[in-house]
Amino acid sequence: RLQLGPRCGRPNTELGHWQHNRHSSLGSRLPYLLHQINEKYLCRAAVSIPSNIAEGDALGTDRQSVRHFHIAKGSCAELMTQLEIAKEIGYITKDLFEEIIEECLGISGMLQRLMSARTKAR
Repeated sequence: RLQLGPRCGRPNTELGHWQHNRHSSLGSRLPYLLHQINEKYLCRAAVSIPSNIAEGDALGTDRQSVRHFHIAKGSCAELMTQLEIAKEIGYITKDLFEEIIEECLGISGMLQRLMSARTKAR
């Protein structure tokens, strides 16, 4: 497993406005969220991560690569948020949630180190 750096935690979960918006989105739209978030948005965010890593690596310049690695890291955060909601509404188990979150955090940490290396190379 990848070792995580100090900045690879779940920063969005500690933001007050994130907490408020996450909880307000669960209210009366629960049935809608169950089907829409988990099928459409989980897949979109999950596919975006490797797609942006591949595109960034193929672009040829460190600046372009780092931009796409940032997008991939953002997709990791988006996926973790969707997973949090999916766990809370019972769409996925806590064990599956923890397994995927661990993988996302590992990828996020890898991307952070990769961006740091590419930024220093400029």
